[in-house]
Amino acid sequence: MFRKYAYVPHTADIAFIAYGRSVEEMIENAALALINVMSDVKKIKKDTSRIFSMHIKEKAGSIDDLVWMTLQDLLSRKYSLNLALLGIKVSGLDISGDEKALKASILYKKPSASADYSLLEVKAVTPHNLKVKKRKGIWCVEITVDI
Repeated sequence: MFRKYAYVPHTADIAFIAYGRSVEEMIENAALALINVMSDVKKIKKDTSRIFSMHIKEKAGSIDDLVWMTLQDLLSRKYSLNLALLGIKVSGLDISGDEKALKASILYKKPSASADYSLLEVKAVTPHNLKVKKRKGIWCVEITVDI
């Protein structure tokens, strides 16, 4: 079975490595790891309310920055719009030129006032030491989040 992500030890914050057979899958798995730090996704999935999607577009000068910007956007929208996040689905990715671009849909539910899916509050996705690599045909990125 393919591992989507793994949490790794960190002294003060939370760190994880996300994996993917493609850059798109790696980004989706990184988003899933981030969401699982913040929210009880099992509870969100059990909630019978409707699933919504919101389209996002990101552009950056490097794949590293594109991953960071995508996760920061996800984090920002979760808190500013009070979303119960389920994941993202990358629908377009261009990493061939100087400017990297991503199109994706954020999958979420709108929690009721009484619903509490919170686990930890993530303040930011840290760009420090964030590096996308390809090893033995698998894309991976190590990410630290500030809690």
